[in-house]
Amino acid sequence: MHAVSIDHLQPGMILARSLFNDDLVVVLSAGTVLTHAHLIRLRFLNVDQVFIRDEADRAAEKAQEEFPSFKKKIAFQQNYEESKKEIEEIFKDISAGKVDKDTVDRTKLVVRHEVVPMSKNSAAVDYLYEMKNLDNDIYTHSIRVAIVAGLIAKWMYMSPRVMREVVLAAFLHDIGKTKFDARLRGKKIEMLKGDDLKKYQMHPQDGYGILMKSRDISTDVKLAVLQHHERMDGTGFPNHRKANTIHLYARIVAVADLYDNITSERQGYVKQTPFAAVEFFKQEMYRGLDPNVCVPLLTRIRDSLLGSPVLLNTGQIGRIVYFAKDILAQPVIELEGIPEGYESTVDLNQHPELQVVEYNP
Repeated sequence: MHAVSIDHLQPGMILARSLFNDDLVVVLSAGTVLTHAHLIRLRFLNVDQVFIRDEADRAAEKAQEEFPSFKKKIAFQQNYEESKKEIEEIFKDISAGKVDKDTVDRTKLVVRHEVVPMSKNSAAVDYLYEMKNLDNDIYTHSIRVAIVAGLIAKWMYMSPRVMREVVLAAFLHDIGKTKFDARLRGKKIEMLKGDDLKKYQMHPQDGYGILMKSRDISTDVKLAVLQHHERMDGTGFPNHRKANTIHLYARIVAVADLYDNITSERQGYVKQTPFAAVEFFKQEMYRGLDPNVCVPLLTRIRDSLLGSPVLLNTGQIGRIVYFAKDILAQPVIELEGIPEGYESTVDLNQHPELQVVEYNP
């Protein structure tokens, strides 16, 4: 690991240490493969230098590659990359009006044989979070949401058939955005006004209209695409539906969609940790979101976080050792580098001033 000035950074270099803003929010995570977009962001933030991985770091990584868990991660990432290529081709066909039986059958095959198996992987939450690419398109977002929706369906003990339907719905949830022009796709939602906002809010209806051309896609999947931005309290769009008038598949896709938006690196947004997502869902699951969907997600994500290294806003590194039984509880952290005889565990529930700012640093 060595420091490199902003003037000497090149695309393809890999960050060795995470970068934080003044609020101790991670701007770029360690392990990020730098792109031109990243370099522009760093200049905008007035960053003078960053730490870059070197050959010694790579040697340590190669030693790790012999572990079975590492090989599983590589297999997951390869499957993910292949699925991205498939979904881009499928979306282009569907947006061009080709919603025939062959296209639908091909879509279902990708879902069944590529996406669903990724959803069944118990480490999928970790693998998705560790992907550091600056992805900001419909295709990458759709596959990530499909994987998370599949995880939720599994955690809700849905049948294999229903799980496939949920994953298919999530896979296609943003198909209506293929009607957006490039200018609209590149804008932050919070910045949309007037006709642009109306156009954005119609993408569920547009997606529903596209899928209505096919008899080979179930009504359940079509309704999930139409309703994935509806909210339990009626504040969603496009039809302001409430509670159980929203299809269950749509309620699952809504949660998966929000989880990915919070934890993924996208142009114009700061990537946040799964802990930030957990905090968000704790606040929203009795308002706009379905608690019957949120509780399984919160419970199982907490299970997957056990034993994981974390970085606190104090700069201390620790490891999650357990959670209290309360679903709303914060973790207990075992801190590194604490002298013998001093308390090394800290309960974040008793110390609200402490926050996890990075996961798997």
